[in-house]
Amino acid sequence: MNKARLLITIILAAAGIFVTIGDTHLPSAKGVDYDGFSAVRASKEIEIISSEPHSIYHPLERAKVKEYLASRLEDMGVSYEIFDYDSLQDKRGYVFNISNIYSVTEPVNKKAGSYILLIAHYDSSPAKKVKGEKVLSYGAADDGYGVATIIEILRNVLKTRAEWSQGIKVLFTDSEEYGLYGIKKALDYQRDIFEDVGLVINIEARGVKGPAILFETTSGNSRLIELYKNSPRPYAYSITSAVYNILPNSTDFTLLKDTLPGLNFSVVDNLNYYHTNLDNFDNISLKSIQHYGDQILPLVSTFLTDQKYSDNNSLRSNENCVYFTIPFLGLFSFSQSMYLIIKIITSLVFLLLLMAYLKQSRISFKSIGLIMILNLFIIAVASAAGYLVASISAKANGLPYRVINLAYVEYEFVFTFATLLLFTVLYTITYIIIIRRRKISSLNFIASGNILMLTLSFVSYFKIGDSIIIFIPSFIAVVMFLLNIFNYSKYLNIFGVILLLMFVSPIIYSLSVTLAIGSLFVVTALWGLYLWLLLPLTDRFVRRNV
Repeated sequence: MNKARLLITIILAAAGIFVTIGDTHLPSAKGVDYDGFSAVRASKEIEIISSEPHSIYHPLERAKVKEYLASRLEDMGVSYEIFDYDSLQDKRGYVFNISNIYSVTEPVNKKAGSYILLIAHYDSSPAKKVKGEKVLSYGAADDGYGVATIIEILRNVLKTRAEWSQGIKVLFTDSEEYGLYGIKKALDYQRDIFEDVGLVINIEARGVKGPAILFETTSGNSRLIELYKNSPRPYAYSITSAVYNILPNSTDFTLLKDTLPGLNFSVVDNLNYYHTNLDNFDNISLKSIQHYGDQILPLVSTFLTDQKYSDNNSLRSNENCVYFTIPFLGLFSFSQSMYLIIKIITSLVFLLLLMAYLKQSRISFKSIGLIMILNLFIIAVASAAGYLVASISAKANGLPYRVINLAYVEYEFVFTFATLLLFTVLYTITYIIIIRRRKISSLNFIASGNILMLTLSFVSYFKIGDSIIIFIPSFIAVVMFLLNIFNYSKYLNIFGVILLLMFVSPIIYSLSVTLAIGSLFVVTALWGLYLWLLLPLTDRFVRRNV
């Protein structure tokens, strides 16, 4: 083993993981003197909005927020309307009233034929019980982030109003947190709000920190993603739309996505803060707010000023695209047909390589089969251990175990990290024992891992229309598998390792915080699949003779 190369690998791998998870790669917050989008300036709005809980059960406090938002629109010279809806009832018979705030701003001296509609809700979550204690959310993130981001975006784009070809509509909805009543009433009684809308952007928050993820698009998103490429700091994975559709969650966007082209943004870290008293001004993340603005403001500006969006059907498409982000490298997108072609070509190249390596006796079907059985067993055991850790954690915190949205587990991150770290160590030890005692080439590990992951990627693609979290790692490994034909290409394996880590680390992080610790068995199993490729690639770089 070359100790220098091992040290290089450890340093680069740690750096790759560190800079691609959490908020380490997010933009720094811009101050109030900054000419563009300023998270600090937006936070001033949040401080006022979140000064008190303002759910449907807090009519006076909610009225203050409504009046404040109306005054902010007025301060910017934007006309607005308030639509009141009276005598709604909750399940217990409590009667409440709600109000939506709506504004529309046209280009200078003309009426637009197409509009962008920005949506966020201004009510906070009703009280809920956390471990037997009743708590109230202040709505700082959910949805102070959304409301403040829209106000700050509006302030910015109004400066270039003379350049607009399209108009902008803003809708601050009420009672999103209880029954989506605000958006439902708008659809029932103010259909003109949605007329000639060429793009909807909804802004939400499911946590208080981390990257602002484009987690959902409407179907037929190819042109939407082309527009999204204008964002200098993209953070999006096409598979999240498919996953979100099976989760028991909904937003205002849910009722619009079948009729209007749109994008839905949210932070997702940390579920323990979501809808609780921890969602307060002291816990906001300026870097997350800046990330919302840095992504969304360029989209709004482009839509308003580019003549091609004067047709309100310009962003509609019959084709979906597959897309993903690698931090620092940007957004990658492919049409469904192109993505399928790439998958097929990758699989054919892999099969040819497989035959070539078999002919050279560098791999064997017996070794591949043995590794396949052993690794699947290890991953199954690790996944079961993940389930056990989650179950014990839930019980220790007096909570019923559930797979999704298992919140309020103390030290959740520590348990998750410790489980994945211990699994990595044990898996690495097992790998070393197999390599040394059985004298099995690391190429057999790469081959067996790719056989499984390419197969799973096709199953996933035809089942849900997406497979990036399986296929992209496999694609990288197939490229490395190809390069290892050549004598000195082993040194290139480190690039495969780092690229793999930069792709999979945000995936593991996002899944962990989105699904929470109840799904630790899923995260552990997926990490096991990634290790299946990462370890042999690392081995081929580190060892002198492989």
